[in-house]
Amino acid sequence: MRIFNIAVAMTIAAYANAQQVLDLNDPELMETEDFEDEDDAEYDNDDHVDYGDDDDVPEDYEGDEVVGRQLQKRGPCKVRATGPKWGCWFRSNNYQAQTRQKKLEQLRDKIVEGQIEETTPFMWTKFPNFFTQKANTTFCIKSDQLPKNRPKTVHTQGLVAHVEWEVADNDLGYTALFDEGSDTVVMRISETNNLFDDSDGLTPSIGLKFLIDGQESYNIVAMESFVASGDWNFFDPNLTNRLKPFNTDNEAEYIMDQTARKKMVEGNQRPFATSISHIAQMRNDGSTLDNEDVNVPYQIYFKAPDNLKGDLTDEQKFDADGNQIHWIDDVLSRVNEGDVIYEVYAQTEPIFPGEDPEMDDKLEMIANIRLKSPLIMSKWADENLFFQHRPVGKDRKFWKRSWKRLNEDKFFSKKKPENVFGNEVPDTWPKAADEAEEKFIDQSIEWGCPFEWLMPRNWSMP
Repeated sequence: MRIFNIAVAMTIAAYANAQQVLDLNDPELMETEDFEDEDDAEYDNDDHVDYGDDDDVPEDYEGDEVVGRQLQKRGPCKVRATGPKWGCWFRSNNYQAQTRQKKLEQLRDKIVEGQIEETTPFMWTKFPNFFTQKANTTFCIKSDQLPKNRPKTVHTQGLVAHVEWEVADNDLGYTALFDEGSDTVVMRISETNNLFDDSDGLTPSIGLKFLIDGQESYNIVAMESFVASGDWNFFDPNLTNRLKPFNTDNEAEYIMDQTARKKMVEGNQRPFATSISHIAQMRNDGSTLDNEDVNVPYQIYFKAPDNLKGDLTDEQKFDADGNQIHWIDDVLSRVNEGDVIYEVYAQTEPIFPGEDPEMDDKLEMIANIRLKSPLIMSKWADENLFFQHRPVGKDRKFWKRSWKRLNEDKFFSKKKPENVFGNEVPDTWPKAADEAEEKFIDQSIEWGCPFEWLMPRNWSMP
């Protein structure tokens, strides 16, 4: 058994201090649970999503216009698509029906085909899209690629690789993919925010895509925080599926709470956590466990090996001309195919009131993430590769009653107008890229985040 007692304990302490024991028989709480189950049902299909590709024909189609129209009339693109040349292939029925090895091969071909040497430019002019598009799309798309009409305005720059989830020896009894492991996983690590010269460090994130025989992929995502780490070593922060809520006593985080948090609630009514139970229920061969047989951790952490953590040296931070080295170049210089890039730790249960928040006997290593291919930059991955987020509410049916009694994942009903942002923004965001970049930077420096322009006129801290 391997346990660690590093900065994760500080994160757990923050949750423990905010806990409030609930009465599960409270009628208001029972009503909340009913609403949540009802609302989460919309994430079980993507029929309402406009992918913008139903008129597509294959990329190499050279037939006449009449035949093209006949192809289009055969049904939605996801039904008609027969191979990777179709723009909707990576969400199509025929793609999903393949073996996990075949899907990995096709995804890798597409990713490598899009390999680039320079980072993908930030989408400065499209920054408002995060607020004008539907948030729930991130949670309901059963696809390995984004819709055509949905630019990736966050997590724009990243590195992607084929990895293996290697199960570490443990006696915790976690089920399905937690128990089997998988050698058909696509990983993308990315910087969440748009960076500029005076950025306050990195905001690292990870997405893991478990490819499954005959089924859609199952994905998990993790970050340390929505707030920049103040650190330029990508591997220093420990990433997790449960984040600290915004501190609304802080001006920047109050703004983020009133804008970004409200937007996220439209897709996840417990916006500071995402689900992990699906990989405890689904096996590699596409078979699923009955609910009563599922055993899942309360939370998971991704911790880079010790040799990747710590302060960067001046040689790692700056090049010969004194320019700061991009985080991607630093990562590529230190991690190679065959290396373990992250260790995965399970938090076996919550920290209950009265327990020492720095106790570490509830954290145990359960897996290694090992690179099976080199990390690369890929334009296709930066613009198209998609990792479905799942609401943490879906985990609750597998939790012990004592876990549910802790109010760690605060619930914001999206049925209440004051909890959601909507799809309208002021028409003040610049249309020119250089002006949009300047406004983003000015907002970030003055307010600590780039969202103040979305706040009501004459707003003030409560």
